Amino acid sequence: MGVSSDIGKRTRRHIIADAFVFVLLGVFALASMFLILAGTKAYRDTVDNADYHSRQRILANYVVNKVRMGEATGTVAIIQGDVPVLRIGYFADGESYATNIYCYGGYLMEQFSQLSDAFDPEIGEVLCEAEYFAPSINDGLYTFETGTSDGEVYTAYLAVRCDPA
Repeated sequence: MGVSSDIGKRTRRHIIADAFVFVLLGVFALASMFLILAGTKAYRDTVDNADYHSRQRILANYVVNKVRMGEATGTVAIIQGDVPVLRIGYFADGESYATNIYCYGGYLMEQFSQLSDAFDPEIGEVLCEAEYFAPSINDGLYTFETGTSDGEVYTAYLAVRCDPA
């Protein structure tokens, strides 16, 4: 009897030790899975945030560069109306052209046409999502304010190099 009871105790200890190892391995696996999922979410959020802000910086630089191109000939104008428009004029082959940048239908739009054509906000090309675009000039400083659907406002400032039209 003494030998069989020692074997039973060893078997129970062995089963408990094995069970402890499996439980420990399971806890490690769950913790690893949790860390992988948390890291994936953090990475995705970081990439999405960087992409969003990158698009906003690109947009601001786009507007600034368009103004600088048009400023060389002194043909930048801000037209306040139902739809505020930043109009940049160009002259080529004896014709006058305009690039109009404005916000319409939840998008920042661009329209390229002859200067004599009537402005129609519906026929522009979409640049990006935006709730509003408010260009202005005050004391030689252009201000371009863009609002997004999530309530964020981006503002770009640009000093005038030439007299605005």
